[in-house]
Amino acid sequence: MAPVRMTMAELFERLHALPRSLSGVSLDSRPLTGQSVVMVYDLDALEPDEDRPADATRLGLTRDLSVATVVDVVRNAQQQGLAPTLQEFVEGVAYYAERDAFKEWRARRSEEG
Repeated sequence: MAPVRMTMAELFERLHALPRSLSGVSLDSRPLTGQSVVMVYDLDALEPDEDRPADATRLGLTRDLSVATVVDVVRNAQQQGLAPTLQEFVEGVAYYAERDAFKEWRARRSEEG
């Protein structure tokens, strides 16, 4: 399957309905928003010397996660009692992409409350 360009909002809405062959996500290096462009692609279709599809590189998408990791970001939020909104989804994905760790939502909420 060819790489699919979409926004973070579209990824949030379609995450659980993506074809199994789409297993990688390239993200923008700039701060993410719901309107940030991402590219979802088949990791197995990449050439051995490619980190991401050439189209993703041309769009300036330089951070990569697996779709499974993005799903785990949502599951992590749910395990902490959160039904993530789009903004929380974006924050959680950005946090993971920057730190290789899941966001602790309870700590954040207790600090705010």
